[in-house]
Amino acid sequence: MKPISFVARGGTGSVDRGNVSADQNFTAIQASAGGEYSFNLRQSDIVRYGRAGTNLEITLADGRVILLENFFDGSGTPVAKLYVSADTYISEVTLVDGANGELYGQYGVAETWGKYGAGDDLIFVDGTEVAHAAMGQEEEVSMLGAVGLLGGLGGVGTAAAVAGGIGVLGGVAGGGGGGGTPVYVEPTVNDATVVIGGDDVTEADQVVEVTGTAQPGSQVVVTIGEEVVTVVSDANGDWSATFAGETFPADGGYAAGVVITEPNGTVTGLEGPSVTVDLTGPAINLADGVQSTGDLVTSADYSDGVEISGTGEAGAALTVTIGSVTHETVVGEDGSWSVTFSTSEVEGGEYETDVTIVSTDSYGNSTTTVETLVVDTISNVTFGGANGGADGVINGAEHGGGVTLTGTTQPGSSVVVTLDGVQHNATVDAQGNWTVRYSSSEVRTGDYTGNVSVTATDAVGNSSSTTGTVEFDTLVENYTINTTTGGSDNVVSASEALNGVNFGGTVEPGSTVMVNFAGIDRAANVAANGSWTVSYSAGEIPQSNGSTFTMTAVATDGAGNSSTLTQGVVVDNMAGSLTLSSAPIETDNIINAAEAADGVVVRGTSDAGNLVQVQMGTATVNVVTDASGNWTANFGASQIAGGQYTAPITATTTDAAGNSRTVTGSVEVDTEVRNLGVSVDNVTTDNVINGAERDDGVTFSGTTEADSTSVGVTIDGV
Repeated sequence: MKPISFVARGGTGSVDRGNVSADQNFTAIQASAGGEYSFNLRQSDIVRYGRAGTNLEITLADGRVILLENFFDGSGTPVAKLYVSADTYISEVTLVDGANGELYGQYGVAETWGKYGAGDDLIFVDGTEVAHAAMGQEEEVSMLGAVGLLGGLGGVGTAAAVAGGIGVLGGVAGGGGGGGTPVYVEPTVNDATVVIGGDDVTEADQVVEVTGTAQPGSQVVVTIGEEVVTVVSDANGDWSATFAGETFPADGGYAAGVVITEPNGTVTGLEGPSVTVDLTGPAINLADGVQSTGDLVTSADYSDGVEISGTGEAGAALTVTIGSVTHETVVGEDGSWSVTFSTSEVEGGEYETDVTIVSTDSYGNSTTTVETLVVDTISNVTFGGANGGADGVINGAEHGGGVTLTGTTQPGSSVVVTLDGVQHNATVDAQGNWTVRYSSSEVRTGDYTGNVSVTATDAVGNSSSTTGTVEFDTLVENYTINTTTGGSDNVVSASEALNGVNFGGTVEPGSTVMVNFAGIDRAANVAANGSWTVSYSAGEIPQSNGSTFTMTAVATDGAGNSSTLTQGVVVDNMAGSLTLSSAPIETDNIINAAEAADGVVVRGTSDAGNLVQVQMGTATVNVVTDASGNWTANFGASQIAGGQYTAPITATTTDAAGNSRTVTGSVEVDTEVRNLGVSVDNVTTDNVINGAERDDGVTFSGTTEADSTSVGVTIDGV
């Protein structure tokens, strides 16, 4: 054996050189954090690696052990770097924990001489004789396997990139005859990347082949994912592992693992090529816009366009088709995607349609899914009207019972109704009929048009509105009585009654007016402008001495509203009672001269306080009845014409209404003796009484009024 050179380069760049003693089996070297340690060794010179606390044990093929003290920290992580170098090649050693607590060395190629630059201090130009020394101690080549070159390396999935350069092992059998020196075939793996994917890959294309080199007759175990293929290198050291059929790996990305066991038992773990198998179309997951997620395209969604979104395989190309319109996109790095169809590309309404989504990954695999797009952008609502009957107008009677508005909408919708500023939530039945009621106190009376607005919101949030009007006619408009009866005193007198009585006024055009007076119903005449009149004839006016009669007029307009007006009518078409006393005037109903000379009294009765005009003959006396209704008319002597005649008596009374009543009678006037005459010729022939005639007496004769009771003759006082 000979010493093994090593270089220790500190974290500050200082370089120290030393040797592993040739005659000592154990050499300890203190390692420092950040240091780099390069030994003049080939990979085949090292049998195993081990961890003892924080120290690294390196066992060589010749039995010597190198101990790098404090190479690990407390967690088992290396704090320094380890290199092996020979023949101008240098490899960095990466230590990997094995399944059984062992350490495996993986070798990464650094650079060859002259290209390494800052690592030149760590490169050894000369070869080594460690493995030769170990072999030289044995008498037979067959014992080489017991040495276990690179023992502890390998294992399924363990990768090691072997440094370039070939170590020559003198005196090792194999690889040819003739007693020449055999060439050691370094274990290698061709690292060409393998990619198999796409919809057009046939079963014949599903083959992965991993190749490399090894000592002839070496067992090569190649692992891809969960598939393992074992082959043996040929006489030239070439080997090929084929994965096909049952051993073809499932979809995934793999780093092939290669474990080579040489005939002498040396095990080498190598990292094989990168293998990617992708024969499965990319997943398509939908997040919005289709029925499979329970979402709908409502009017709110639709106003900004219809968005279809979801997740998928990053980088995959997507096409989304609705009807004849297709949008393309690429799944983002975060796996999300979305496309938006404008309102001109997707029709609004309430329907279902197919959405076809095709996702194609970078390997050509495609996945197609067809989902259902549910579009519901409308909410129907109608206003049917109010409880206005056949004419559609709310009259007074209908208003008194409240106002009910009705309409239709989609079942399951909510409906809000506003009538002249008063808002109510309507009741919607299973068929979509809605109803709302307003109490009479919530709706004003009169003749007007009420404004109605209705808004319906369906189960998915779509809203629709409509407006309408409700006609109200709850009163008979402009209804009046504008006529008076009985002249200026408002009393229908007898003379006024002779012309009949007229009533009239105004009313809403198109109305009817029914009048009742004195128990007689009569329809008034209503003109186009709304004026109305009705007449009652004289014979229909009751006889009354000042009684008040009620005229009732009921107007009914075109909406069926009724309104009643009344007017009191005072009828005084009778003058009251008037009589002449039944007692004879002057006891015998004859006025003689003496009685005439004393004056004559005419008596009678009438209504208390009435003025009575009494005429006897040509004389007239006005009197007023007393509280008892008696009246007395006194005619003086001068008012009684003398003579013998029949004097008519007329009593007339006129009441406050101007009504007159007259009663008549008569009285005999006899104030003189009619036909009273004296004939003197029968007294004396010469109308002279002589003595003799005197002595014989004188007889006077003449004529007088028949039935006279006496005639008195006076001559010279006798």
